[in-house]
Amino acid sequence: MTKLHKLMIFSALLVILVLLLLPDAKRVETASRVIVEETISRPDNIYAGIPILMYHHLVEDLSGYEGNEMVISVDQFREQMRFLAQEGFMTLNARQILDYLNGKAVPENTVVITFDDGYESKYTYAYPILKEYGLTAIIHIIVAVTPGEIGGERRGIPKISWDQMDRMVGSGVIDIQSHAFDSHYYAKVNAEGYTKPKLAAKLWIENEKRNETESEYVARITEDLQLSEQMIENRLCNDVIAIAYPYGAHNEIIRQVIRDKTGIKLGFTVISGNVKPGDDPLKLNRINVSPRWTLEDFKKVVKSE
Repeated sequence: MTKLHKLMIFSALLVILVLLLLPDAKRVETASRVIVEETISRPDNIYAGIPILMYHHLVEDLSGYEGNEMVISVDQFREQMRFLAQEGFMTLNARQILDYLNGKAVPENTVVITFDDGYESKYTYAYPILKEYGLTAIIHIIVAVTPGEIGGERRGIPKISWDQMDRMVGSGVIDIQSHAFDSHYYAKVNAEGYTKPKLAAKLWIENEKRNETESEYVARITEDLQLSEQMIENRLCNDVIAIAYPYGAHNEIIRQVIRDKTGIKLGFTVISGNVKPGDDPLKLNRINVSPRWTLEDFKKVVKSE
């Protein structure tokens, strides 16, 4: 096992430790366990292929985010993007990833930049930096919490608006893809109150004291996935062919619904590793970019050293 592999495993374990110490630790327990198990069990050749980088939120000052692996500073992001540009890296959108998986050749210096959750910091900070350096990225949005939609007034980190997304898509810099419609939270799955990622579990129906049947579950997630796809495509000139699974949690039922009922071709997980032709397009690895990384750490990941 190389030094880089050990670093990635340590990073994953640290993420899980931090998450489990939070007040809502039960909400991430299942997804966290899967991340650790799959990361550790991966063979040493997982870094063949190209890296899909995963970002979430950018801030100017990291001082209030100690231990949060999902937030990096604007300066870190700028430094990383400057390096990619100076080294002549090619960045891919969702359609180009699909072409690559189907055998289309790409330059050796190729990387994919993805952002989850549709935070407004992508528009405020990431978008102008990407534009400055001639790079592109994919943003996965939770449609229901977009301003003006059913959950748009929910508390939390501000989200990008449809108008902001339209400007980014129109520039050619940003590709908007799905992070589900309204399934990005943990929901109750039994009478004791245990929770799991909503998209990947049969929910507890309190007034009937039972879980959803399989047909009810399939109907619910089909509606969610289709609604996300349709709303993005109707609002933006942007084909939806990719989803970042909420919390990285997925199962064969979700994948079958995607294949049979949607136009989605790509599914992004949170399992560390690169992607290459022949990989299951609905089980694609990504690498979380840690705020603890130095630029040298970043270089090793994107160059698969």
